[in-house]
Amino acid sequence: MPKKIFFTLIVLTVAITFSYGQTEFKFAHVSDTHIGNSTAAEDLHRTVLDINSDTAIRFVILSGDITEFGADEELTLAKKILDSLNKPWYIIPGNHDGNWSESGGNSFRKIFGSETFNFNYGGYTFLGTYCGPNMRMSPGQVPRENIVWLDSTLQTIGNDQPIIYVNHYPQDSSLNNWYEALDRLKKKNVQLLMCGHGHNNHLLNFEGIPSIMGRSNLRARKEVGGYNIVTVIPGQKIIYQEKTPGGNLKDAWAEVVLENHHFANDTNHYYRPSYQMNGVYNQVDESWVFQDNSDIGNGSALWKKYVITANTNGDVYALNYKTGKKTWTYKTAGKIY
Repeated sequence: MPKKIFFTLIVLTVAITFSYGQTEFKFAHVSDTHIGNSTAAEDLHRTVLDINSDTAIRFVILSGDITEFGADEELTLAKKILDSLNKPWYIIPGNHDGNWSESGGNSFRKIFGSETFNFNYGGYTFLGTYCGPNMRMSPGQVPRENIVWLDSTLQTIGNDQPIIYVNHYPQDSSLNNWYEALDRLKKKNVQLLMCGHGHNNHLLNFEGIPSIMGRSNLRARKEVGGYNIVTVIPGQKIIYQEKTPGGNLKDAWAEVVLENHHFANDTNHYYRPSYQMNGVYNQVDESWVFQDNSDIGNGSALWKKYVITANTNGDVYALNYKTGKKTWTYKTAGKIY
């Protein structure tokens, strides 16, 4: 009899595991560290020490505006501080890391190794993409090469796999192409969006997708900065609690149900801008169209029978001005704005 009961308990345990997936886990959401600000390095150092002391935190997500001006010394200092974390961390740049960058946004990728991330934990896929200007002081957008990366990455993810997406900006008209990311994510099982940029904790919603904005790590007018500790209960909910380094963990300020919203079946119609000009200027005939896999923010030049331009993937190339076909390409070492 005891053996029979023991076997039944094992089967029950296995059934529960398969029904609810992975066990509860925690991670830290740190945003808008703005290294270069007068207190930023000290604020981030305190946060790193605080996170290191918490053995329950499994990893750290940094959602952009890591630096104030995107300067090489700011990026290098941020990397040095973050390298002292004793757990994995995943990072994306924000508009401040590219808007005034002395290197045209190239140094972030060089120093941190990438401007996107893709990893799995606790049954969830976490995806992060860059957003910022495609040329100095231009409007924010998810770069074309990040959209191409998102396309290829989503192709490897099953339709039922839960996704948490991270981008620095709110996913609305704050970005000039917010819909390009959302339309792709909503073909899959996206359950939550995370962002920064606003420097305050906010519970948001973008086209039906529950979304959370995390506070800035800067102390601002207070004595100490802060960040969020996020608890994920797989298949149930996600809980946000603000943490002051060296202080107590505050009560939950946001809880979001984690569920499949079946956006692929959504019949709602959301605003999308139209850039079609032929309906307005119907006397104009389209000769050819060329779609780059990166952004073209530097203009173009006509030379003999070629249209010469460059992109943020570091390519300088020529198109035949009659056919739009690419005739030659020269690869440089970094982005060209």
